[in-house]
Amino acid sequence: MEKDTVTKAVLFDLDGTLLDTLQDIASAANRVMEKHGFPVHPVDAYRFFIGHGSRTLAERALPPDRRHAEIVDQCTAEFLETYDAGWDRATRPFDGIYDMLDFLVKKGVRLAVLSNKAHVFTVQCVARFFERYEFDVVLGQQEGLPLKPDPAGALKVVWEMNLEPRDFIYVGD
Repeated sequence: MEKDTVTKAVLFDLDGTLLDTLQDIASAANRVMEKHGFPVHPVDAYRFFIGHGSRTLAERALPPDRRHAEIVDQCTAEFLETYDAGWDRATRPFDGIYDMLDFLVKKGVRLAVLSNKAHVFTVQCVARFFERYEFDVVLGQQEGLPLKPDPAGALKVVWEMNLEPRDFIYVGD
């Protein structure tokens, strides 16, 4: 007879899962595109540009004939600088997120965040919007850590929390 599975922790993605960050990301990226005379994109287009880190975002936002390493690197750096200046203007938790987190905490479920967003912004977002919750681990994009969907980041979170992968539910993409 199988034992009932008990969820000990939930590992959340950040952008598009806990937080609606699309408007602020699109605004920062479009400002960079505009600065260089490149076409800007509708906010919804950025749904297809995000999810694999800032460099990939910059590359996807650029016109195909301008996707040279130097230009991508420059636009990535400018995006990060621009985003840093206004990352929380329109960003908000999705409806119902606080209720869900309250429920999980009440049930004794531990919380963690893993994001392909730069680590500094991941930490800032969690501190700003989820200050009343205790997240055991908050981990964003870092040198030497492969981006999702590579499991290395999720496994790092699991080990830092002294749990096993079977103890987690992952919520995100």
